[in-house]
Formats: sequence, structure tokens, C-alpha cells
Amino acid sequence: MLSFLNRSILTVICTSLSIVLVAGTALSQGKRPTRVIDTKPKVGACVLTLADSPRLRGFYLNQSERDIASLLPSFHKAYEIEKDELLPSRELISDFREVRSDKLDDDLTAIEEYRDVSFIWQLLSGRLVSLSVTYEDYEPMNMNDFLEAVTSTTGLPLKSFHVVDPHTAVINCDGFSVILKDGSFTKAKWSPNRSQLILTDTVASAAMDAEEKEIKKQRAKDEAAKKAEEEKRKRTFKP
Repeated sequence: MLSFLNRSILTVICTSLSIVLVAGTALSQGKRPTRVIDTKPKVGACVLTLADSPRLRGFYLNQSERDIASLLPSFHKAYEIEKDELLPSRELISDFREVRSDKLDDDLTAIEEYRDVSFIWQLLSGRLVSLSVTYEDYEPMNMNDFLEAVTSTTGLPLKSFHVVDPHTAVINCDGFSVILKDGSFTKAKWSPNRSQLILTDTVASAAMDAEEKEIKKQRAKDEAAKKAEEEKRKRTFKP
């Protein structure tokens, strides 16, 4: 009888201890924050400003059209060509211009500083807001090689670049961005030829995006009003 009673008491004690242990574990787990492991490489923020953006072969963001023309005399002529002939990407922005180096009268191949590159300049109100430089002869081994070359010569922080894909890297700083492409597609195949660096004034670009959006919105409203007026005219009888 005593042995049976002892076994019963022991069973109750063990069961109670198990319940306490389980409850305690669940409670502690409920209070413990879930740990999220980020497997992506850390990208440091770029603290450089527009004034710190790199100069590329003498050209830089916010540079005036007149200053560019002092380096390339035929630039002003190309800049003054009517927009319809230039066919720029920002066709809705009235004071936007896009000039390509292959449209200049200057022979860049005869100028030591420019013989191995080609350019696309984009200007807003006479100021450079985007510069695309294509390196015709330079062939990096891979994106890491290109990144090392660019950051060691421009002062851009390597740790702030984000590699988007095997051939593209991007850095976003305070007021400007840089896109790197370590080659180009040739006959549907990737080639290390014609690596590219695109420097952009992100504030100006955002302002143009907003302006284009408003222009399109207003055009849509005007078109809807015109259509409504036409419908009204068709349904109005004049004896």
C-alpha cells in the first residue's frame, strides 16, 4: 500500500515538473525575438554629394554647356540643333537636350584625351545632368576588375557599390548615381568590349520624371475633354 502510494506521488511530481518545464520553454520562446539571418552582402551607404561626383575626361555633373563647348568647339552647334532632330529620350521636357559624340564635327579620334571613348551628354537648362562614357578599347576581365579600376581612379567607395547582376553594378550617393556595365551584347553574346559608366544627377532626374508625369497627366485630361466635346457636338442637333 505504501509502495503504491509512493509511486503515485512520484508520478504526480514528475508530471508536474514536465508541465512546468514545457510551459517555461514555451514562455521563453515566446519572449525571444526571431533571429533573421541576412545572407546578402552588406552595402555601405555612400555619403558623397553631387559636388563630390567624379570628373570623367574633363566632364562633370552640373557642368555648363559653355564649359563643355570650351573643350569641344562643335558641341555648341550640336546643342543648338532642334530637338526633333536630336530625338532625345526626354522629348516632353522643353529645355532638355541630348548630344552624342558621334554627331559632333570634332574628330574625337584625333584628340588624345577622347580617342578611346564615346559620350552621351544630357543637359537640362544648359547644365549637365547625365553623362554616359563608353570605353571603346578597355576590356575588364570581369565586374570585380572594372569596379577595382573605377573606384581606385575616381574616389568612389567600393563598399557602397551593389552588384545587380554579373555585368552591372550600381552606387547611389547623395544627389548622384553611377551605373557600371563591364561590356555589351554583340550578336546576342556578351562581350567585354565597350564597357560603360553612366553618371546621373538623381535630383534633376527625379524632377524631370515628375515634370513628365504632370505633362502626361495634363495631356490625358486635355484629350479626354476634347473627346467629350466631340461627343457632345455629335449629339447636339442644330436646326
